[in-house]
Amino acid sequence: MTIAIAHDLDRTDRRRRIWAIFGSSSGNLVEWYDFYAYAFTALYFAPSFFPSGNQTTQLLQTAAVFAIGFLMRPIGGYVFGFIADKYGRIADIRDGWDGGTGSAASSANAAGSVGRR
Repeated sequence: MTIAIAHDLDRTDRRRRIWAIFGSSSGNLVEWYDFYAYAFTALYFAPSFFPSGNQTTQLLQTAAVFAIGFLMRPIGGYVFGFIADKYGRIADIRDGWDGGTGSAASSANAAGSVGRR
């Protein structure tokens, strides 16, 4: 009987690990797609967002925004990882929603779910 239980735990553990890998990989895929889409379309929307006059300056400013995104990714991972380690995932998600969208609806939704642990 212990062999059957160990086999079920191995199967459950394997399934849980596969879903964790799939979930984290899909989030990473979406994030890298966003960076790729920004880099690919930077030539087209640089004149719309940055002052006209010099095309090189427009592209450099667009590249600076791209660089800021790459810089903020590890900094955000460190900050939100610290929050998640210290206060738990719910607080981390709630703070991420508040900082990312700034909407009262998302923070009220997250705050309502905190008490239901």
